Amino acid sequence: MATAEVLLEQLKNTDPNLRRKAVRSLTAYPENKDVVAALCEALGDPNKGVQNITIEALSSMPHENVVLGLINVVKSPDLNTRNAGMTILRNLGSMAIAPIVTALNASEDVDEKIQLLVILGDIKSHLATDAVIKYIDNEDDNVKTTAVESLGKIQDPKAVKVLLETYKNTDILKYSIVEALGNIAVEDVLPVLIGALESGDMLEYFTAIGALGATESPNAIEVLCKKIDTEEDAGTRRLIFKSLAQIEQANPGSIKNFTSDSLVNVLVGLLDNHDRSEEHTSELQ
Repeated sequence: MATAEVLLEQLKNTDPNLRRKAVRSLTAYPENKDVVAALCEALGDPNKGVQNITIEALSSMPHENVVLGLINVVKSPDLNTRNAGMTILRNLGSMAIAPIVTALNASEDVDEKIQLLVILGDIKSHLATDAVIKYIDNEDDNVKTTAVESLGKIQDPKAVKVLLETYKNTDILKYSIVEALGNIAVEDVLPVLIGALESGDMLEYFTAIGALGATESPNAIEVLCKKIDTEEDAGTRRLIFKSLAQIEQANPGSIKNFTSDSLVNVLVGLLDNHDRSEEHTSELQ
């Protein structure tokens, strides 16, 4: 096998095929900080093939040096390079959490905090819950919102108590909290989600409909059926039906005890639209 030094020189070659081969071989040296730095730089290679193989290579190198190098990549002003770094950190999974949390706590840049919180959410490990919860009280509203959204992705029931308390004491985060609670999907969240159906904020209302479906709880069926009876907007009624269908799919037969003329009408309308769509497709063919 070629040495790291030889491969690093090959990585500078004008031939992209040789650069790709160098990237593959450099995966054997995760403990070498110069190698990691060169691979992180290769994420911005002008050749798309080199970029793609570099993402694959770094994703296969679960080493702290790699995580630290990628945290710097996340700070890049280049959107594509930054997104690539975030993708790899997500792929590295829970082993990347500790260094990311350290960087998050040390950062004074709002955008960087948001990016790191997004990554912690995307990793979806309960190991990150405590670190993310701290940022619900951040002075920046965007950081707060991102922390709530990340807790929804992590889906740790431990976060429910603080999310419920925050819901009572905030106006700006309500719809985000409703969505997060729906994703966490424990029975304790149902009263808040059901209450949000009566919100005067349309975004919170729509989010609550989707969140009740996301819980997949049969205990949400009755209130959704009642809401579909009183809701005048056809699009919103279809959204409610979608949540009911999600619950029924997770709990077959759970909806059979609830009868609703509006529910039947929505279903017939959906089937009718589906048939028309198929007819239109057939005509085009």
